[in-house]
This record gives sequence, structure tokens and C-alpha cells, in this order.
Amino acid sequence: MNLNEALQFINSLGYKIKKPERIGFFKKSYYIIAEHGGKKYRFMLDKGKLHKEIPLKSGNSFWAELEEIG
Repeated sequence: MNLNEALQFINSLGYKIKKPERIGFFKKSYYIIAEHGGKKYRFMLDKGKLHKEIPLKSGNSFWAELEEIG
């Protein structure tokens, strides 16, 4: 998955893309900031795989890999 495909997939889920940010200078990894229902969500595209940040009640978070259904 490349950046354009990831942005289209996130849009199809109903999120509004705010901005993609490149992680590092030479890496092809990106943070994608999106909004839905007034809340901000973070996605990460790394090595062709899309991940979403899942917050926990303890204040920590973890990254879960998203898989396209269909």
C-alpha cells in the first residue's frame, strides 16, 4: 500500500484527513492525522502496512494493523 492508497482507504472509512507527515528523512513511513466526530485519530503507514493508534484508559496506546475488508 502506498500513501495515496492509504489516504483513499482512510477517507472511505469516514475520516477527514488533516495532514500526512513523513517520519524521518529517508524512510517511506508516514503519520496521518485524521478527524472523525470532532476527535483526532492517528494512523501510521510503515513498510506498506497501515496501522491505527488505539488509546487505552491508562493513558498508554498501541498500534493495531488495519486490514482491508473486501
